[in-house]
Amino acid sequence: EPFAQIMQVEEAARNVIPHDHPVLPPQIVVGSSTSAWAHPTVEIAFTGTAVSTMLLLREICAITALAMFSASMSGDEILLLQALHAVEAAWGNKAQRAAAEHVLSQSMLDTAQIDSCERHPKTRGLEQRTWDALEHVRADFLHLEAQVKGLKEERFQVKPVLQLLRQQHRFLKLGALVLCREAWHAAVQKNWLPEAAELQRWALHLEGFPLEGGSRL
Repeated sequence: EPFAQIMQVEEAARNVIPHDHPVLPPQIVVGSSTSAWAHPTVEIAFTGTAVSTMLLLREICAITALAMFSASMSGDEILLLQALHAVEAAWGNKAQRAAAEHVLSQSMLDTAQIDSCERHPKTRGLEQRTWDALEHVRADFLHLEAQVKGLKEERFQVKPVLQLLRQQHRFLKLGALVLCREAWHAAVQKNWLPEAAELQRWALHLEGFPLEGGSRL
């Protein structure tokens, strides 16, 4: 009703005041904030269980993606992809565990005595490096679980848990940014200019700049 009244007042002004009168603008842009035809704006805030779940899942997905990215930089990306595809193709917890162990398991790692490793350290293989990287990811998620449990009664509320996840998200994003910067320096020193440009683009994306075009990382 107020919106209709504004339109009636403006229409009456058009009929009374001459078109070339300085009070009346020569033209009114429909849709502008000063026009009577401008649509009223309403602040919309979505709440509810579904929205809270989507907010939590968005942070969890970002945390998982950044953790696996760091693992791929420390381990072997081919082994990681093979394990992920094997788990995705399996059905059920036991089948997925067996599928992952078929690609990478503790039995595939080199066994050595601690004394011999200290005296004659040898280069870790792809399996060992990938296993260590995944163990690091597992430790990070166990630490995150302990932090959530440390919230005590507040862990049943969305806001404290969401703040904790966003803090972990920022921490992992900073770690991924450092890895990209280190890889960029290494690529520049080896004169791998296309790879360096791609790494720099992803580093800028982690800093908050928009990611335009395709990606080759």
